Amino acid sequence: TNYIDQVAHVLGSVRSVNKTDAVQLMSQFGTFRNLAGADIEELSVCPGVGVKKVKRLLEAFRAPFSKEGRKKRRMLADQEKTGDGGGKGDNGALGLNNADDEKGKEKNDVQTEMKV
Repeated sequence: TNYIDQVAHVLGSVRSVNKTDAVQLMSQFGTFRNLAGADIEELSVCPGVGVKKVKRLLEAFRAPFSKEGRKKRRMLADQEKTGDGGGKGDNGALGLNNADDEKGKEKNDVQTEMKV
C-alpha cells in the first residue's frame, strides 16, 4: 500500500472520516505530521470536513496513547492551573526521574511511527 492508503487507514479509525476525507486532508496538508499539527481553523477550511469531523480529528490527534500518559498530562495541567510549580521538566511531583522520562519518549515515538 502507498502512503495515502496508510494515512487513509489511520484517519479512517476516526469516526465519520472516510477515504475521500483523508485524500482531501492529505492534499491540503501534504504530510500526516502537518495534518496532525494543524489547528481548528486550518482543518475547518478543508472542503467536506465539517465541524464534527474537525473536532473528532483534533481529539484523536491530541488524545494520549495510554492511561498513564493521560494521568500525567492531567496532573501537569492541574499543577499549571494552581501554580504548584509543575512547570515543564519538573517531574519531581510525579515521582519520575529522567530515565523514566526517556523511556516514555521512546515508547511514544515507536507508537507514533506505528500509527503512521
